[in-house]
Amino acid sequence: MSLPSLPSAPEAEVSLLGTMILYDSAAKTAMEEGLSADDFFVENNRLIFLAIKSLSDEGTPVDPTAVSTRLKDRGDFDKVGGNTALTDLMQSAVTSANTRMYVSILKDKAITRKMIEAGRKISSDGMEGVSDVNDFLDQAEKAVLDISRSADPPEDIPGRDVAPSGMEGGDVQAELIDCGVPITTTGDYDSTALGTCVH
Repeated sequence: MSLPSLPSAPEAEVSLLGTMILYDSAAKTAMEEGLSADDFFVENNRLIFLAIKSLSDEGTPVDPTAVSTRLKDRGDFDKVGGNTALTDLMQSAVTSANTRMYVSILKDKAITRKMIEAGRKISSDGMEGVSDVNDFLDQAEKAVLDISRSADPPEDIPGRDVAPSGMEGGDVQAELIDCGVPITTTGDYDSTALGTCVH
């Protein structure tokens, strides 16, 4: 019995690429959102994305001619279907205002695929026999955590400021406590208090 195909959103891939080709602002937004080649399931779409990304990385505006030329330079123009394929992409373009939504769709599918693949590897390794259960658990946990971290990169936490020059975080907290500023168990505090309590 054949395994079901991995989750993907080919229509969303096509619409997003077409939008990125037509609107340079959409290409910039997609890059800012962390879109990567791994987020595309269809190989041809991956190649087109890499051409767009190479233009974006070097600061070259993305447009149909630039993408077509870059694909030819990379030897991928015919592989992806040439002008016909690019025209089909652009005809499937949506408003650039939806770029973030489409990026989110692709990323969600990519994360799901990675989790499925990690699960398959864990299952396969387990079926082959486990000599060290603790090591097996550690490796399984690491695989899942790596996917989780790539899906949700740490962001700056509002209110948690860098300690002033010459002071360690603990010193700042101690002085804030002396000033009567509440500090949470995670070390967060009202950043506006720094100006009055820390000198």
